[in-house]
Amino acid sequence: MNAFIQDILKNHSKNLEQKIRLMAFLELAFNLPKNNRVITFEKLSKTCGVPIEHVEFMVMKTMALKLVKGSIDQLRGEVTVGWVAPKVLENERVGTMLKKF
Repeated sequence: MNAFIQDILKNHSKNLEQKIRLMAFLELAFNLPKNNRVITFEKLSKTCGVPIEHVEFMVMKTMALKLVKGSIDQLRGEVTVGWVAPKVLENERVGTMLKKF
């Protein structure tokens, strides 16, 4: 990889990391049955590599970007997803992006 690309990745690493985590959330939600898309904060934390105390913010960010529609139940620590944007990557592609990153 040339120095120019390395500099770009270095300067934008947080943004790329956030996008990869959002895509992992989308992939998880997309692969659940449409009539039962309830995801615990714990599952999101493990799947997306986000500390559990940051899961709610990540979900709100994803909803604000209109990548998912649903609701957050803070008391139960769950997210119910009613709709997922159809432009989702498969786990394999997200994994490949993580390795390259």
